[in-house]
Amino acid sequence: MMDDHTPPGGAGEEQALRSLLHGAVEGLEPSGDALERLRYAVPVRKARKRQALVGAAVAALLAGTAIPAALHLHITGGEGDGAGHSAMAGHGEQPRPGLI
Repeated sequence: MMDDHTPPGGAGEEQALRSLLHGAVEGLEPSGDALERLRYAVPVRKARKRQALVGAAVAALLAGTAIPAALHLHITGGEGDGAGHSAMAGHGEQPRPGLI
């Protein structure tokens, strides 16, 4: 009786596939500088991944602060229609007679 892990064709097909794959890569040899290239490429790849993660976090932070600020400006009316919201002291006030 076959269990759930046995392929339908049996072990003969699995062994044939293994020999076919081993034969396909039999003549392959790594180049002489393969280890040096890996020692350089792996840290570079990790650095790129880390930079992409930091960039995504910065973009999310900027969006998380800029969108609420833009909505607040839109709701409060922004510039021009609020006389009491000027940054200049005394802006929009009428001069008092007799103080000049």
